[in-house]
Order: sequence, then C-alpha cells, then structure tokens
Amino acid sequence: MIAPRPRRPRRATRSLLGPTGLIIGIDVDPNNLEFAAPAWQPPCPIRFFHANFAEMQEVLQQVGRPRVDMILADLGLSTNQFFDSRYA
Repeated sequence: MIAPRPRRPRRATRSLLGPTGLIIGIDVDPNNLEFAAPAWQPPCPIRFFHANFAEMQEVLQQVGRPRVDMILADLGLSTNQFFDSRYA
C-alpha cells in the first residue's frame, strides 16, 4: 500500500513489483489522486482510493487483500496545495 504521489520511489517500486503485484494508492485529497493517476506506470495493477491512511483496513477489505508487503507513505504537504487555486 502506498501513497500515490511520490516521484522518485516510482522507479524503485517498479523494480520490486512484478506483474502479479498490486499497488494501492490512498490520499485524502481527491485532487492528488487526479494528479497521481496518469503519473504512475507500474508493471502491475494499481488502484486509487480517496481515503485516509487510518482507513487502510477498509481499503484492504475492498481489494480483498488482508495484508500488504510494503508501505511507502508520503505524509507531507504537496507544493500544489500551496500554489493551486483550488486550495485557496
């Protein structure tokens, strides 16, 4: 399970996952999900969820995976949240 926005970790994620993996992207900000979706080009399926990290169990239930092998979390603010007029 990963946050959808990290830029550099995408390469590392692609090398760790094969075609049988699943990337689960979670963000409480729907604008970040919209931004992230076209940026990811994983070697496996990817699903994005508008949710809070506290809702991981519910998201995992929705995808039918009781556990994950790796969590990569980007817990900071995005520059788009400072400069995008949708946040004003």
